Amino acid sequence: MIALHPFDSTGTTASAANALGRVGTSVDLSPAYTQFAAWRSQPLLDTVRRRATTRR
Repeated sequence: MIALHPFDSTGTTASAANALGRVGTSVDLSPAYTQFAAWRSQPLLDTVRRRATTRR
């Protein structure tokens, strides 16, 4: 499954999709949002993975 989220700003949708084993792609025109999404993506991925594995 692929999750494409245009105007994702902070990258939450793409990061959550990636953490759940799906392909997540987000697009934003703002370089500031793109940099912010890259900066916060790693801690978010770790959190989503932990929550996904504890709920199974």
